[in-house]
Amino acid sequence: MLKKFKNFLLNKLFSKPLKKLSKIKRFYYKTIKVFWISIDHFFRHQITLRSSALTYFSLMAIVPFFALIFAIAKKIGDQETIEKEILERFKEQQEIVVKVIEFAKNLIVEAKSGWIALFGIIFLFWTLIKLFSNLESSLNEIWQVKNIRKFKRRLSNYLALMFVIPVFLVVFITLRMYITNLISEDIVVEYIFRLPLSLVPYCLILALFTFIYVFMPKVKVKIKYAFLSAVISASIYQIIQMVYVNFQIGITKFNAIYGSFAALPLFLIWLQISWIIFLYGAEISFAIQNLDKIKVKDLEKK
Repeated sequence: MLKKFKNFLLNKLFSKPLKKLSKIKRFYYKTIKVFWISIDHFFRHQITLRSSALTYFSLMAIVPFFALIFAIAKKIGDQETIEKEILERFKEQQEIVVKVIEFAKNLIVEAKSGWIALFGIIFLFWTLIKLFSNLESSLNEIWQVKNIRKFKRRLSNYLALMFVIPVFLVVFITLRMYITNLISEDIVVEYIFRLPLSLVPYCLILALFTFIYVFMPKVKVKIKYAFLSAVISASIYQIIQMVYVNFQIGITKFNAIYGSFAALPLFLIWLQISWIIFLYGAEISFAIQNLDKIKVKDLEKK
């Protein structure tokens, strides 16, 4: 009965001639179709399972990645400023982030000595390559790509990402802190720029999501569709962040059970939800770009 009702809705939705409708109704129908397709593909592509794999490799890569950020910050920025900004951005996961920063600093120190340095570099490259590889695989699955890039090409892309993303973050954070300190000297200017500066973290996530949606899959993704889907996924991500902050208020009982380990399961939950949101955004970009190509029979397949 439920399947028949679903097929009825599908036929009604996808057989409707949109050209005869007004612009508002056309937009309404297209929006429903995009979300229908993206939700359908969300379950078909087992996004929850894929996000679990990405969470696992993110957990392994987080210390080497932070070590890379701090190493770059020493060369082109202010490490203390970067550290303060990271703690501010991830204040909901403060306990975990403090430990990660401590481990990252230790990794940089130990990386200067013999075999430990070699092991540290190998571990850094391996964890980040595995993370990027799983991410590319997930995005290729979403975009239904069968022929993946050659290993050499993938490796060069991953190495580029490995350095471009940390450099971008360090430069971005350093400039933001410089501008913040500059305008804080004038009360009127600070008041005017308060709202734009508060939107900077959102814009950073938006830019990062758009970049990965376009760059990672082995298919031509139109920037406007990647950007539009990034707006949706980044907005959902920000809402989840606010919910997570409010959730922290009632966490005292959780702390009583797990003690100092309470931060870890919460961090893992937050990390997986973040990956789910990101991958769902990729599903939206696929649905928007291929809206006219997807037929009812494609959605009726198991």
